[in-house]
Amino acid sequence: MIKITFEKKPKIKPKKKDKMTKNELLKNLDKIHTTELGVDRIKKNLELNEKNFSLDKFSLDEENYDLTHDSIVSYCKDKIKSPNAITERKGKNWYVTLDDAIITVNASSYTIITAHKIKK
Repeated sequence: MIKITFEKKPKIKPKKKDKMTKNELLKNLDKIHTTELGVDRIKKNLELNEKNFSLDKFSLDEENYDLTHDSIVSYCKDKIKSPNAITERKGKNWYVTLDDAIITVNASSYTIITAHKIKK
């Protein structure tokens, strides 16, 4: 008679989410920035244009009435600090979800990498 035994496999624990909280990102809000290419990606992906902004709230170049680098960063920071924003850190990035959009921020450099609309 052959006896078959099964080895118990070690329990694989689910991957722990980073313990850093939204507060960690908010504490470093002043460090959040992006590159010129990041600005272009954000504007394109979120379909941002001058109609979405007011001169009072954001830094717009009044002569050209064009969205500036600072206005895009301010827009993203406002979304990030919104009390309704859902902030989650996965690996090396923060993902901030609000108003059918996701903003991706590098966790170590605080660079806004991109933003995308959530597909419905």
